[in-house]
Amino acid sequence: MARKPLAARKARSPGDFRHENLGRLLIESFRYFRERTLINLRAHGFKDLNPVHAAMLRRVDEGGNHVSDIAVRMGVTKQAAAQLVARVEELGYVTCRSDPDDSRKKTVLCTARGKRFLGSLEGVVSDSVQDIATIIGDGRLRELEETLKLIAARGRIALADNQRERVGDAGGSVGAGQQARKRTSAGNGRARPQVGRK
Repeated sequence: MARKPLAARKARSPGDFRHENLGRLLIESFRYFRERTLINLRAHGFKDLNPVHAAMLRRVDEGGNHVSDIAVRMGVTKQAAAQLVARVEELGYVTCRSDPDDSRKKTVLCTARGKRFLGSLEGVVSDSVQDIATIIGDGRLRELEETLKLIAARGRIALADNQRERVGDAGGSVGAGQQARKRTSAGNGRARPQVGRK
């Protein structure tokens, strides 16, 4: 079915756009999914966890990993990840041990309680997905999942490209500095004036 021309679509007020644009709808849908997940966590017996705790636990490898690894996987700072790990450790889901190869690093390991949670995680998420299915139906749920997979895949590619560009820009800055130092050395110890620089 052909889409209607922009002029033929119903005009919306600026207020409507602020509350009903795609980005806003995605955020509000995520909030609903997160709230349902919290309810389902409690139903499975994990009343002291919240969705952020659950997200952190999913990043802990079976053999343990460092706080810095968890930070990268969650897309947060090392300090934020350390604070989160400390809280989840207080709740008894993980334990931290000093790395024998580097005393400055800590290895995060799941406790028996943490492993029980990870074993229940699939059921928790499945319950949340079913909550969505009751709203839109199984067919539309499958379409939604396939659509989000396409968007997420493109997003991961874009994120990787941006990270490579930042690394490249940083390398270019270093290279420029090295070239400037070489020009200074070649000028009999006298620095050549750089245009546009103070």
